[in-house]
Amino acid sequence: MDIILLVGIIIYLIITAYTGYAAIEKLKGNELSEEKRIQRYRFSFLWNVVSGGVIMLLIVMGPAALEETGFRPIRFLQGSHRYLMFGTWILCGLLSAVFIFQIAVFLMNPSYRGSVSKQIEEKTHSGKVYDRVVNGLIPRTRREKSYFVATALAAGICEEIVFRGFLLYVLRRIFPELPPFLLAALAGVCFGAAHFYQGIKGVIKTGLLGILFGFLYISTGSLYLCMAVHFLFDISAAFYVLSESRCA
Repeated sequence: MDIILLVGIIIYLIITAYTGYAAIEKLKGNELSEEKRIQRYRFSFLWNVVSGGVIMLLIVMGPAALEETGFRPIRFLQGSHRYLMFGTWILCGLLSAVFIFQIAVFLMNPSYRGSVSKQIEEKTHSGKVYDRVVNGLIPRTRREKSYFVATALAAGICEEIVFRGFLLYVLRRIFPELPPFLLAALAGVCFGAAHFYQGIKGVIKTGLLGILFGFLYISTGSLYLCMAVHFLFDISAAFYVLSESRCA
């Protein structure tokens, strides 16, 4: 049964990577309008919600308890890897502080916000193909941002359920002799591979974040902080482009 679940997760990774690649290919060379951006947000939202819902259904109907897949109170665990745990908490704390500071600066500093907005618009129209698409998908208007917030929330919750809670549960069942942090690193690599449509830099970036989130999960025994930091990372993009004419 565990092998079947692992095969199912691998198929899910392949489908996720392919649909992301297909979306990028479809958007290449197109001027992204508000409706096209919202359409992409809707698809991402539904994909994450359905994925998370299916996994939750498997957890409820299967042998795993909710506590075994990360739905338990946060505990700052101790053990033989305490230095790695401390390093994980510090790094996640610093990243969260950076995200919050970045959002605050965007909101309170119009000149900096305008500078970043200008850079994004330049990349949208004259950057490399992937840069044009990705920067073109950053929300501009209030309507776009409302959809983007929902999408970021769905990603923060559902991707953690899939890639940290459930995937790590399955990996632990199949490879019980491997250290938890090694399994967390493997799950992070899978998370990065699912984003291969973002190019090598994107795979490395998401892979490293996935490993960090996995370490945070192992260090706290809970998915809740992982979900919060993940959401904070995603939602920060909603503040990149703000202006009086197109702001949120």
